[in-house]
Amino acid sequence: MADEEVVSGEAGQPKGDEFGINQKRMPFTAHLVELRWRILICVAVLAVLFLVFFVGFSERLFGWMTLPVRQAYYRTGGEAKYHFKYEEMLQALTPMAMFVSAAYFCFVGALVVAAPVIVYEFWAFVAPGLKRKERLAVTKVVGSGSLLFFLGAAFAYFVALPVMLGFFLDYTARFGVTSRWNIADVIDFETMIILVFGLCFEMPLVVVALAFLGILPPAILAKKRRHAIVVIFVLAGIITPTPDPFSQICLAVPLVILYEIGYQVAKRVKGRGTLWDRWYGPVEPETPSTEPSGEGAPAYTEGSSYLPDTASQSDVAPWDGQPPAEPPPPGTHPVGESEPTPPDQPSPPEAGQEPAGQPPAEEPEPPQSPRDDAGGTGNDVEPMH
Repeated sequence: MADEEVVSGEAGQPKGDEFGINQKRMPFTAHLVELRWRILICVAVLAVLFLVFFVGFSERLFGWMTLPVRQAYYRTGGEAKYHFKYEEMLQALTPMAMFVSAAYFCFVGALVVAAPVIVYEFWAFVAPGLKRKERLAVTKVVGSGSLLFFLGAAFAYFVALPVMLGFFLDYTARFGVTSRWNIADVIDFETMIILVFGLCFEMPLVVVALAFLGILPPAILAKKRRHAIVVIFVLAGIITPTPDPFSQICLAVPLVILYEIGYQVAKRVKGRGTLWDRWYGPVEPETPSTEPSGEGAPAYTEGSSYLPDTASQSDVAPWDGQPPAEPPPPGTHPVGESEPTPPDQPSPPEAGQEPAGQPPAEEPEPPQSPRDDAGGTGNDVEPMH
C-alpha cells in the first residue's frame, strides 16, 4: 500500500481521493478475491458484447472490415481495369471460413469497445498500492498511450490499408492474373496491420520515457538520428506481415516522423539525468597526475611550479613534470663532450714576497719609557754636572 493517510468519511468508511481510490488496507487473500471478481467482470462484459456484435451487427462489422478492400478496388480502376466485379473478388475457400472470420472480427470489435472497462478494472486493482505522484504518471501514460494507439489504428485503416491493397491489386493485374482473395486471409491481414500500426505509433511515448529515465538523453537522440532511421526501416521490414518494400515504406515513414516528435518532446521534459551519472557520478576527463608524492604537497595548477613560499618564481624555472637528470659519477664526463680543464692553481710565493691577495703585516711599535708613562716627553733629559 502507498504511504498515505486514509481519509475517512462521516460514517467511518474510507473516502476516495481525486482519483476515486480508497486507501484501505486488506489482507493477501482479500486481494486475491478482489482480483478474481475484477477478472470476472471483464470477461462478462467482453462476452456480452461479443454476443451482441455476432448476433446483431456482424454484417455491419463485415462491411467495415472490407471497406479498405473496396476503396482499393475502385481507386485503382475498378471493373474497367480488372474485368471482374467487386463482389466476385472476396471468396470463402472453406465451409467454415466465413463463420470463423465473422467470429474473429466480432471478438475484435467487442475487445475494442470493452477496453475502457478492462482498463478501469485493472486500474482500480493496482491504484491503491501507488502513491499520488505515481497515479498521476500512470494516468498520463495510459491516456497518451491510448490516444497514440487509436491514431495509429485510424491511420492504418483509412490511409495505409487502401494504399497497400491497391498496390497489390495493380501489381497482380500487370501479369494478367485475376485477384481472388480468401476472406479469412484478408481479415487476418487487415487486423495485423491495424495492430502493428497502433503499437508502432507508441514511438513518441517510448522515446520520451527513455529520455526521462536517462537511458537515451536528447543529446544522444539527436546525435544518433541517422542510425535510428536505419534501424526504423529494418524493423519496419521485419514487423510488416508481407515481404514487399511498399508495406515497409508505409510503416517506416510515419515512424520516422514520430521519432522526431518524440525527440522534440523529450527536449522539453526534465528527466533524472543519465544512468551513468546516477549510478557512477559525472565522468571527468582523465589527465596525468603531476603532483609530487607525500603529504602536505601543494596543489598543482597548470603553469605553476612546486616551490616553497620563500622561493621566488623568477629564480627557478617552472617544473615541466619530468624528473631531474642524475649527475654523472665522479671522474666521468658526458658522452660527446671534451674533458673539462682543471682550474689554474696559484704558484707559491717567493722569498720575501707577500702572498698575493693578502694585506702587508703591520710593524710592532717600540716600547715606551717610564717617563712617557708619567706624562713627559722623550726630549726632557736632565744635563749632567
